Amino acid sequence: MRSLHADITLSRRAFVAIPGTIALAGLVGCAGGSQKPTSGKNVQITLPNGAGTGYNWMCETDNSILELITQETVDKSDKDVDGGSLEDTFHFSTVKKGNVTVKFTLARAWQEDAVRKTCSYSFTVDENKNATLTGYEGPDDCKDRATIS
Repeated sequence: MRSLHADITLSRRAFVAIPGTIALAGLVGCAGGSQKPTSGKNVQITLPNGAGTGYNWMCETDNSILELITQETVDKSDKDVDGGSLEDTFHFSTVKKGNVTVKFTLARAWQEDAVRKTCSYSFTVDENKNATLTGYEGPDDCKDRATIS
């Protein structure tokens, strides 16, 4: 399978590494009902992480097509236990028509070679600013983590 990344001309890039928990208000939520939309103007990607490891998800994308709006970390573990599982959720909004790849790297910022995993989601944004997921590369635990509304 040919990578869509080679076909993208990046005019503006965002690189975000936000450790810790961030309280957010007014976020666009997941679509309700039993059937998920396959296209829309809002994209949400939720990735698994581990508390206390020092690893954080870093996101790289072309903000001129799919703009990173917010990132939040939610503790999913038992409140009486140290460590546990976290979920990092990245919220994007479509800006203009084009093809874009959103790449995530789980790494420790202070260690050059401390990359635990990477994954990439490819999207096509149409003239009405509706995004459609067109591809995924990465480990199985990060697959099917994109929601479009």
